[in-house]
Amino acid sequence: MSDLATEILKTYPAATFSRTSADALKSWSRCKRQFVYKYVAKLKWPSDVRHFSLGREVHKLLDYQSRNLSCHKILASADEKVRRSYEKLASHRSTQWEILGSEWEFNIPLLLKNEHSGREKIEWLNGRIDRIARDKNGKVWIIDWKTGMGAPKNPYEDWQTRVYLFALIEVAKSVSAQDLAISDLTPENLGFIYVIVKGDAYSPVEEVQVHYSSAQHEATRQILISTIEQLRQEETYQLPDKCPDKYCLYRSLCGMPQP
Repeated sequence: MSDLATEILKTYPAATFSRTSADALKSWSRCKRQFVYKYVAKLKWPSDVRHFSLGREVHKLLDYQSRNLSCHKILASADEKVRRSYEKLASHRSTQWEILGSEWEFNIPLLLKNEHSGREKIEWLNGRIDRIARDKNGKVWIIDWKTGMGAPKNPYEDWQTRVYLFALIEVAKSVSAQDLAISDLTPENLGFIYVIVKGDAYSPVEEVQVHYSSAQHEATRQILISTIEQLRQEETYQLPDKCPDKYCLYRSLCGMPQP
């Protein structure tokens, strides 16, 4: 690990990292140095807002639509790509399903137990789900809108898919389930759907579905526990030979060879 990253861990031990998200787990799996910079030291690094503006505006419009708020004035002055992307997504079948939650934030506890000492510790998983909806057959779906980028290559193995599915089932066991009307939700009746759109006039809306099961839920629990335990151990922070993320915000800081 670079001298800077090593010094960061001396000042901000990984053990002090108290909240875990899908993005944090992705960062740790992709590059340990990126994880140290972003989530342990919480370094704020400049980014090009143009990379996020399309998704941000489309997500905002879809949230308005979910609340039955008018989007006409916003669309009238919106960028053409924003307007096209929203109109395509708004016509997708998933927007016709019963809406249970929009831009829904979660923060759920995960119990960690040290195999050697027997000590138990609570880890908090947090995130925000674009939309939760129930289709005409009664199945509940986590919907994730993608603008300009496709779904993960291996959707079920992606941390976002895993964490969101796991979180919603855990919430279904709690009092909070009453707010979403999902108190009877089981893994077999839950799915994740990536809805992908591009801002051009010709590309159709695509979707990728992931189904869930009780066995996958328990497997995810064990994967989460073992991964979180690993990321708290400095000795596991082995670096790749080359930077695995050409879009990393910290590439000018770390000095690792680019791909």
